[in-house]
Amino acid sequence: MKIAINPEDNPELSNIIKGYNELMSIWNEINKEIHSTKIPLLYHKTHINLYVNTIGIKLSEFQKKWLEFNKRADSFILNPIYKIPQSSDQSTIFFHYQITLINKINHLRTNMVLIDENYNHTYSQLSSKRDYTIAISSFVLGFIGLIFSLMK
Repeated sequence: MKIAINPEDNPELSNIIKGYNELMSIWNEINKEIHSTKIPLLYHKTHINLYVNTIGIKLSEFQKKWLEFNKRADSFILNPIYKIPQSSDQSTIFFHYQITLINKINHLRTNMVLIDENYNHTYSQLSSKRDYTIAISSFVLGFIGLIFSLMK
C-alpha cells in the first residue's frame, strides 16, 4: 500500500511542513549559538553579555514566528483538508498524515521549551559569574584594607 499524497494538491499541508522545516533550521542555529557560548571562569566580559543579549533577541523573534506557525498548524489540525486519491485507502492516509503532523508540532513545542531552558541556563551562568567576580573583588579589597589597617 502506498501512503502518499500529492503536495501540489495539498498546499496548506505542504506550507505547514515547509514552515516546520524552516523553524527547525532556525532552532538549530540558535541552539548551536547558545551551546557554543563560553562563559569566562573568573571575570565578566561585556562582549559576552552583548552576545547573549543578541541571542535573546534572535530567540524572541523566533518565538514570534513559532507562535504564528503554531496558530496556523493548530487550525489545520482542527479542520484538516486533504485531497487524497480515490484509488487509495483514504482513512489510512488521513490518519498517517494527521498523526505525523501532530508529532511534528509536538516535537517543535518540546524543542521550544528546551531552547528556552538552554538560554535561561546560559543567562543565569553569566549573571552568577558576575556575582562571583564581585564577591572575589570585594574579598580581595577587604583583605588589602585589613592588611593596611594592621600595618599602622
